[in-house]
Amino acid sequence: MRILHERAIGLDIHSRMIAGCLDYPDPEAPDGRAREHRRFETFTDALAQLCNWVSGTGASVVAMESTGQYWRPLWWLLGDRCPTVQRILANPHHIKQVPGRKSDTTDAEWLAELAAYGLVRASLVPSAQIYQLRDLTRHRHRMIHQRGSEVQRVLSLVESAGIKFGIVASDIMGVSVRRMLDALVAGERDVSVLADMALTRLRGKIPQLQRAAVGSFTQSHADRLAVILDFIDYLDGLIERLNTQIAPLMTPFAEKVAHLMTVPGFGPRVIETLIAQTTGDMSYFRDEHHLASWACMSPGNYESAGKRKSGRTRKGNPELRSALVEAAWAASRTNTYHGGLYRHLVRTLGNNPVGRKKAIVAVGHSLLCTSWWIMKHNVDYHDLGADYFKRHYDPAKEATRLIKRLRKITGKDVILQPAA
Repeated sequence: MRILHERAIGLDIHSRMIAGCLDYPDPEAPDGRAREHRRFETFTDALAQLCNWVSGTGASVVAMESTGQYWRPLWWLLGDRCPTVQRILANPHHIKQVPGRKSDTTDAEWLAELAAYGLVRASLVPSAQIYQLRDLTRHRHRMIHQRGSEVQRVLSLVESAGIKFGIVASDIMGVSVRRMLDALVAGERDVSVLADMALTRLRGKIPQLQRAAVGSFTQSHADRLAVILDFIDYLDGLIERLNTQIAPLMTPFAEKVAHLMTVPGFGPRVIETLIAQTTGDMSYFRDEHHLASWACMSPGNYESAGKRKSGRTRKGNPELRSALVEAAWAASRTNTYHGGLYRHLVRTLGNNPVGRKKAIVAVGHSLLCTSWWIMKHNVDYHDLGADYFKRHYDPAKEATRLIKRLRKITGKDVILQPAA
């Protein structure tokens, strides 16, 4: 195997210590290669010493594992102090050590050896601005998830008191229901007064709201509900602060945002997450299929002995996957190509929970591929039409499929004859 880098460094990074190994040519060594080991602390002054050591070794590449957040300070410092040295951030799953030889020293040796032969696959490391945007959108995602859990607690609490607002109103935290909940906390128990707080379209359901407000809501329920509602308001404030911090970071992507807003199912939050996780620069990805595979939105590829074992998607970026699934559900309800794709897949995969989930992941995959073309070429979305699959419908294939299904159900052959 040909050596691509004469001098390569591997770094095994931990919270308190970094083990480094320099792999370099040595004619006197048995295999023609020698190794030099160093250890450094993770304080900033020690990281500066590590950078000086890297510069003095003449190494052309430095490889390190993506371990938590510990690699970040060293990554940026190496970029500033050693700009000519190639940095490679490796996925730990791609560089597993040989069993029985696991230590910090051997990990660094293994990284250095792989880097010397060019066998380390580099992970995507975006700019510092994109990382800031990514951190903020991920934090917002966690806050929104936590808010959803608190909303479920509100619904569980009022249900335990026999109050059925969740049956009558589609949104338990909508303006109308929130007014009723605040009134319950304040001590109001008259069902007529509570139902009369409904606004707009919910006023047409006042009789149902009066029935739903009948229950055994005690002061203990009111005290717990007040705490949960205050926490939801606090989370709303945090989410709004994060939105304010995200907005200026999205300014350089204003043109891409305008184009992506034409995609069905895409809203500001989905687009911000999409750009933060993919960097918005499609030059990192060869094509739309490479992007979908990187995001783990493509079917799994596990085949052995000529048999397809599983097509389950791999675990990828949870924030990006969640945003794409959210956009896919929104797009599935529209009269567009993606809505038609969802209905077509449900008919094929089965109109059941499993079939619908598979169809939604497929729609999310299609939306991600669409976004690659839009961001790559800076164009608006062009819809193929909700009737796309009807226009490309093949009656002969559909007849064959139905015959096979009837044969499987009835166990009898089916013979087609011309209609009278």
